[in-house]
Amino acid sequence: MFQRPLADCHAAALDAFSVFGFDVKTDQPDYVEGVRPRKFNLIWGNPGGERVRVWLTPTGSEETRVVITSERAVLGMVAQKNWVRDMAHQMTESLAR
Repeated sequence: MFQRPLADCHAAALDAFSVFGFDVKTDQPDYVEGVRPRKFNLIWGNPGGERVRVWLTPTGSEETRVVITSERAVLGMVAQKNWVRDMAHQMTESLAR
């Protein structure tokens, strides 16, 4: 839950996708989905391919419920990461500005 309006949380979600290098595939007022581009180096670092979805539900004029899910792709799953915590943290930082 964020004590901010839906529009602010939506902007924070878009900011978080940008910070972590996700390509936004779906951008709706109450839903944002992004995918990290794949990299061909599967041994070192993060190969990309993860999909993150963010659902935004206003629960009042100044409060928004945010649900974040992260899915790893089959190819490169071992090196991929779960982005839920990082996305939530980045959204919190963005909303604090």
